[in-house]
Amino acid sequence: MASRCELVYGKSGSGKTTWWMRIAEEIYRASGGKLKTRLYLGDGGLETVEAAGLIEEGIVEYCPFTLWNHPFETFQFITEGYWPEDPRN
Repeated sequence: MASRCELVYGKSGSGKTTWWMRIAEEIYRASGGKLKTRLYLGDGGLETVEAAGLIEEGIVEYCPFTLWNHPFETFQFITEGYWPEDPRN
């Protein structure tokens, strides 16, 4: 279970993604590569994260939760810190 979760909300272009990507990089580096950031993605905006190389470098894992069939149950699991064994399935 996650020890800490954050919800970031704001207008498009307000810097949300840049903000959390910098935090993810710092957490990863400060932990010596032991701690990754897990991202629940609901808006299809993965391109920025991929372009930054954070997924390829192993800094960020993501779960496209909009693929799941039961949105209310899914959001409940998210708030409880759940992470699926296979985020793409």
